[in-house]
Amino acid sequence: MPTPDRTSLDDIVRAGRAILEADGLPKLTMQAVAERVGVRAPSLYKRVKNRDDLIRLIVASTADELSDRLNAVETAAHHTIEVQPDARATLIALAHALRGFAHQYPAAFALIFAAVPASTPSTGSRSNVRSTPSCG
Repeated sequence: MPTPDRTSLDDIVRAGRAILEADGLPKLTMQAVAERVGVRAPSLYKRVKNRDDLIRLIVASTADELSDRLNAVETAAHHTIEVQPDARATLIALAHALRGFAHQYPAAFALIFAAVPASTPSTGSRSNVRSTPSCG
């Protein structure tokens, strides 16, 4: 009989994001994530191929959250104004939301714009994360 799952992919990504923000990318290891979610490191490989895959998942999660925030700002701008929405006010609100997100999650925000390892078939995120080849 298979053992029950002790953690989910969402738990792993959340733990990875927390470690990234608290300790930086060099400290984002499979061992650190495993300790954070309360399993042994080999257990993570049931859900995540390797550290590069984990980084891609963190980038996708961050991009999804940022997208949700920006969409909420735009939706609010269109629903709170009875007449034609003010494009300038909407743009300013979007810029404030973007900046606020960057201040809240500086390490993950920076990763959105960084080169990420070449991707493998999607593991369930709704983001289509692009990869940029790294120079070696």
